[in-house]
Amino acid sequence: MLGNGRWEKKGTTGIVFVGDEVNSYKQVHDGWTLWLSQRIDIASNINWVDRIRFTTSHPVDMTDDIIEIFGSVPQLANQLHLPVQSGSDRILKAMKRNYTADLYRDIIERVKKIRHTIKVTSDFIVGFPGETHSEFLETMQLIEDIQFDSSFSFIYSPRPGTPA
Repeated sequence: MLGNGRWEKKGTTGIVFVGDEVNSYKQVHDGWTLWLSQRIDIASNINWVDRIRFTTSHPVDMTDDIIEIFGSVPQLANQLHLPVQSGSDRILKAMKRNYTADLYRDIIERVKKIRHTIKVTSDFIVGFPGETHSEFLETMQLIEDIQFDSSFSFIYSPRPGTPA
């Protein structure tokens, strides 16, 4: 479906892969699996595609193949939006995020080694129930360490039916 020319005739030059936790995408069919990194690679070989991007990702699913694709596909946007939510491991665990602040730092460091000029953006939640001032400062330290280009920051708001 990607290479049939319908979009090219209308002036489309880019592809955006979108979804909650889009980097966990896989398509399974007749015993084979197609991952997001492979889809990006396929899209990069379409002659009219000048720009490719994907959003929104989850740190747990930032696998080696996704990180490495930044080095092999020049059409891939020079931007990564990777929500971290907090710099405190205790708060991340309470949020059921299944990663640590150090894992997040490692992912960003690896991506920046491959693509030195990449712009990194993130999401933060402050005031999660039970968050201490010290844990808030851990988030501020993460922000200092990463030097995000932009972020979306939210004050925690309780929602019916959620554990917090």
